[in-house]
Amino acid sequence: MARQGYRPGKGVLAPLGDVGPLLLVAVLALAAVVLAYTVGRRSALAAGEAAEQRAAAREEEVDRLRAELVVTVGHELRTPLTVIQGLVTILSRHWTTLAEPKKLDLIDDLAFNVSSLDSSILHFIDAARIERGEVALRCEEVDLAPVVEELRSKLASVLAGYDLQVKLESPTAWCDRESVGRILELLVANATRFSPLASRIVVRSRHHIDATVLTVTDQGQGIPAGHLPHVFEPFWRADVKETGVSRGAGLGLSIVKSLTELHGGEVSVRSVKGRGSTFEVSLPLNPDAVADAVPGLPGHSVRIGQEARPAS
Repeated sequence: MARQGYRPGKGVLAPLGDVGPLLLVAVLALAAVVLAYTVGRRSALAAGEAAEQRAAAREEEVDRLRAELVVTVGHELRTPLTVIQGLVTILSRHWTTLAEPKKLDLIDDLAFNVSSLDSSILHFIDAARIERGEVALRCEEVDLAPVVEELRSKLASVLAGYDLQVKLESPTAWCDRESVGRILELLVANATRFSPLASRIVVRSRHHIDATVLTVTDQGQGIPAGHLPHVFEPFWRADVKETGVSRGAGLGLSIVKSLTELHGGEVSVRSVKGRGSTFEVSLPLNPDAVADAVPGLPGHSVRIGQEARPAS
């Protein structure tokens, strides 16, 4: 006699009657959960390992950039200092025997290298202040002609031998006077760095829709197409083998970009290898755009290209 609840031929779940299929479903569901947990756990571990690898890669990149920065700073400061030291030595030892024209030439060289050293130091100071958000703009309607003339005077030794032309179709701009002076100074200095002597450099301003557009155009060696996306990146520098020009700190154009964006503006470059470059800075005419781009910095005012001073 068959035992109650037992159904021959129905397998191991038959003694449980109608509960068997439910138990099977439960077992399968549990198996699915375990499988999902296992897969998820392995995926999480893999993701964690990938994140750790990315973090490690970032740390390595930061370390590399830090080391490169130390070398760059040392080179940028040491090079003009070495030249200055040599010139001072020559002047001090041979002052009484040097002809006056030779003295003036050496003094001009000394002044040029002192200016170069000062410029390099300001590059690093400006970049650090911008990065920390310590640059405060004082925007107003600025007459551009005196700004360009100050630039011409400040870069007199650098511009010697170049044909600097100024075409101010739009005579004013809504901007911070010192910051825009710094923008133009950096762009013109960059143009002389990559242009042959006696070539033309043109500083132009024009009105375009709701902005004042400043451009600096040179007749230099131009920029290869593959380099154009990188020229405004901090510390990016073209290889000296490609340009024939000693590598600088790679901060000038990144400072231009940062100062332009603080004005709520945009900067761009057009260039063809061997046919010169045009850098274009667009500054909005709407003061509200500048106010939105630059939050207030109560308690202090740091001017670009200068030492910090308390707000008056």
